[in-house]
Amino acid sequence: MCAHRELPTSTDAAPPRQEAGSLRESRSAAIVFAVILMVAAALLLWAAGSISWTWDEQVDMAIVDCLEASHNPFDCTSDIEQTRLPFYVHAAAATIAPWEGVHYAISAFFGLVNVVLVFVLARSRFGLHTAFVAMALAATTPTLLASGRMLLSHSNVMLTTFTLVAVVAYDRFDRRADRRFFWLSAAALGLAVASSVLGLLTALVIAGYWLTAGQRRELREPVAYAAVAGAAFLLSTLIYLQPRNLATFVNALLHTYRFPEWNYMGLASNEAPRWFSPLLFVVKLGPWWAALFAVAPLVLRRSAVGDGGRRCALAIWGGFLAYLVVKSGVLRYDAPHQQVAWYPLVLVVVAATATELVRRAGAARSLVLTAMTLFAALHLYDTHRFFPNYLFHGVQYGSSLIGEFYGPAVFHAQDRTDIDDRLDAIVAADPTVRILMADNNAFQRDGANFVPFTGRDPGATYSFAVVDRLYSSHFAFPEREEYNAFLARNYLVVHSHNFPGDEWAYRILRSAS
Repeated sequence: MCAHRELPTSTDAAPPRQEAGSLRESRSAAIVFAVILMVAAALLLWAAGSISWTWDEQVDMAIVDCLEASHNPFDCTSDIEQTRLPFYVHAAAATIAPWEGVHYAISAFFGLVNVVLVFVLARSRFGLHTAFVAMALAATTPTLLASGRMLLSHSNVMLTTFTLVAVVAYDRFDRRADRRFFWLSAAALGLAVASSVLGLLTALVIAGYWLTAGQRRELREPVAYAAVAGAAFLLSTLIYLQPRNLATFVNALLHTYRFPEWNYMGLASNEAPRWFSPLLFVVKLGPWWAALFAVAPLVLRRSAVGDGGRRCALAIWGGFLAYLVVKSGVLRYDAPHQQVAWYPLVLVVVAATATELVRRAGAARSLVLTAMTLFAALHLYDTHRFFPNYLFHGVQYGSSLIGEFYGPAVFHAQDRTDIDDRLDAIVAADPTVRILMADNNAFQRDGANFVPFTGRDPGATYSFAVVDRLYSSHFAFPEREEYNAFLARNYLVVHSHNFPGDEWAYRILRSAS
């Protein structure tokens, strides 16, 4: 009599061949994940600190030094509109490891966390292939690499991290109705604001989720969310717990100082034109990726990602569109390091759009794949040629798009070490030398060897002169045109320090007479 054999049920283990295939796929996915993460780490950490600080980084590090010395946040309240969490993190790290490299390691660490969070969000909503595309883009996008290689307010890498955590957690709450993720998202948004007041605009994405929810939401939800976010902000910044500091902070935000010499796009205005934020986005992300983002709602409307994926993409798309309207249409001010927190979210939508276009291409699949490959090649070419000076990305579209376009502190003092060494050598060779410079300049030099243009002796000869791109081309100071013309008539360039794209940044000139 034969023994009874039961047929396998749906709960039984998968056949060995299927298990082996699944294991191979998991291993392959783990290898791809690790490779992308290692590439990101190399791009963030290789030659870290090789470019001298921007002016804002110098000011920010002075606050860090104050905190490190006093261990009392209430003693260090300069630039109070710069919210304090990143300063506390850097000061604590410097106390434990008093080494300049630790500051770059912090930025790189948060940059890597951002790459992982991009993968998590894309994987949960759009699948593994989209997740790897989004992760690869986040690991190699010049603006995000600039963020991960810089420090504090000109980095905003911590703002980006907590923005991502807030959105990823709320997306998880939206899918599973798990209240723990609701509260985690609220706390993360508070930490985003504690990293930069720009974190407030993260609420635009959360609002998109809330407004498009299938089920009816109660008004008490956003109230509770805001309360938790506010508590997280106050507890992680501390100094705003004092009413006087909080009032000063709010007043600084309501009366933002606009430098009169700012000269947006050469338009002789210190207010951004209303089309500035979209232009900034197209240039800094890349026109091809910006185009894919623009058509995302149309492409994903009939995609296989499901209602949840479409709502996620629409919340990000609508939130960023609202950001552009607020920054350029209302506030009339924007900058790459202010947009950067949105770019990982944008890249998730870009990746979803790209993979969906490939999936639906049909007979045109080869053509679409060729186009995507070309876009990726252009993207990686920019990643390569601007390393490590990623802030200069954008100059390939024209000299008026240098740095942050209108020429604020990201150009001021950046990568000035070479020119400083040469000036020191000139003075050392002849301690009596007189070097002519514009009254307003990026060199931060004083003393008897350096003579302001309007204070010069008309009968004297100055052997050398210096000029920088920021003040000679972007800022609108009264002596600018006269000084430029004087140099053109009387001096010859003997050394030019160029940035990527072969655009000059600083020059030393010798008298032609």
